[in-house]
Amino acid sequence: NSENISVIGMISSIRESKNCYFIELEDPTGRITCVVSKTMKVVEELVCDEVIGVTGKLRGRNLFVDRIYFPDIPSNDKKIKKDFAIAFISDTHFGSREFLKKEWKVFTKWLNCELGNKKSRELASTVKYVVVAGDIVDGVGVYPGQERDLEVVDIYEQYELAASFFEEIPSKIKVIISPGNHDAVRQAEPQPALPKEIQELFPKNVHHVGNPSYIDLDGVKVLVYHGRSIDDMVMKIPRLKYEEPHKVLEEFLRKRHLCPLYGARTPIAPEREDYLVIEDIPDVLHCGHVHTYGTGFYRGVFLVNSSTWQEQTEFQKKINLNPMPGNVTVYVPGGEVVRLRFYGG
Repeated sequence: NSENISVIGMISSIRESKNCYFIELEDPTGRITCVVSKTMKVVEELVCDEVIGVTGKLRGRNLFVDRIYFPDIPSNDKKIKKDFAIAFISDTHFGSREFLKKEWKVFTKWLNCELGNKKSRELASTVKYVVVAGDIVDGVGVYPGQERDLEVVDIYEQYELAASFFEEIPSKIKVIISPGNHDAVRQAEPQPALPKEIQELFPKNVHHVGNPSYIDLDGVKVLVYHGRSIDDMVMKIPRLKYEEPHKVLEEFLRKRHLCPLYGARTPIAPEREDYLVIEDIPDVLHCGHVHTYGTGFYRGVFLVNSSTWQEQTEFQKKINLNPMPGNVTVYVPGGEVVRLRFYGG
């Protein structure tokens, strides 16, 4: 006799056969093998080490699955309305030969209400926060032959340059900086905020947080994460692509984890607590890393993947990475989402 049961567990392995997948789930009490038909397309979106729920019939030692559940976030139609705007940027890569200096100057002039038509200047005047999702500088020794792409080869001087450019942002605007894999912090996630001696280079209106971090902006809860694990997700799940990075952010929320796949490209520190779990549901999820741009909403959460301020480097040409530089998202919580394009190349 078969019996209907429900199980929650962590995926320890996924094996494909001709007609089905064998998924092994584990928890502290043991393991069970789940048999999932290939007609269930959602099985293609599973990755090792994520937690899922399944229901199905137990036959012998195997569970024949008829439904798969993700942790997911609940739908939330309640909108937070604010009278200020937040500008989201990422991957400035100060110190790179390909840094878009002219475009950055136009952006900061816009923030100073010195450019644009009346409507555009009115929007600029409402910007209260700028949130930066990592890779502030280009770093040193991040990839083979990087020195050929650098204008400033000393890491400390790169941060001095970065600080001078951030001084162009009006002092009334609060800037929140989170690091990325090019920055002068450990590679393993979660990453701490930039070291104190580097923080001291920046203007007083710049605040430094770790990666990832929850930030409360006058009641708007922003989860900022550099987004290194976007690479892993795009490689593993067929429907995801770099041209639509916000779709990966949807998966982070559905799986309730910022790096669901363990042991791939993204190094994870062996902490006692998993700081990459999305326990609290944010109002905004902001990432960067892949130098492409995308925004959307998922169950009431605003998703933004910021692009970059770096033109395509020689290394990026070799790995076929086509950036979308100079895109800035300006979001009025509960109101409009504006995409500003500062790059015309």
